[in-house]
Amino acid sequence: MIETGSKREFIENEFMVSSINAAFQRAVIYSRLIKVEECDREELRKELSAQIKAKAHAYSDKVDEDKHIDYIVEIAKTISDKFKSIIHDGEFRIGIAQKAFNLYLKYLWCVGRIPTPPHCPFDGIIIAKLKINDPNVETRWTELKLINDYEKLVVAARNQANDKMLAEWELQVWNENRDRNKSKPTAKA
Repeated sequence: MIETGSKREFIENEFMVSSINAAFQRAVIYSRLIKVEECDREELRKELSAQIKAKAHAYSDKVDEDKHIDYIVEIAKTISDKFKSIIHDGEFRIGIAQKAFNLYLKYLWCVGRIPTPPHCPFDGIIIAKLKINDPNVETRWTELKLINDYEKLVVAARNQANDKMLAEWELQVWNENRDRNKSKPTAKA
């Protein structure tokens, strides 16, 4: 019989891989000025995974919003400091850090491993729902560098969510968007 710990480790690894892949898929992560070796890319992914896992342990209890924001900043800063020479513009952006971290927490929450996290993953689908018209706020999550802009996304999401927790609101929006896309007819060749 397979041990419960082995199953848990497997699923949490799958959550991590999916979270990092989702955060990296639409973003420029690595420098375009040099050839970044695969071993360096893998080392960055391992460090990001370690940072996310270390911080996610705190979420077995409720984590307040300020601490959650601190964790996002710490993840971005640690990756920036350790991998400055191989990442795009020498900076691991807040938008990438929040997407990977918030999505990992979402997975853990959805399977009942942690209480509802304070925020949700902000991506193009969710940000489009926020209808932010301030040209001074970066609304492309892949380019989001400032924690203040991230906090503005949180405020706008709260306005949309009304009395729902952000994670619950985002899950509903994401599922509705998925269902809407499923019902669209596909083009025939």
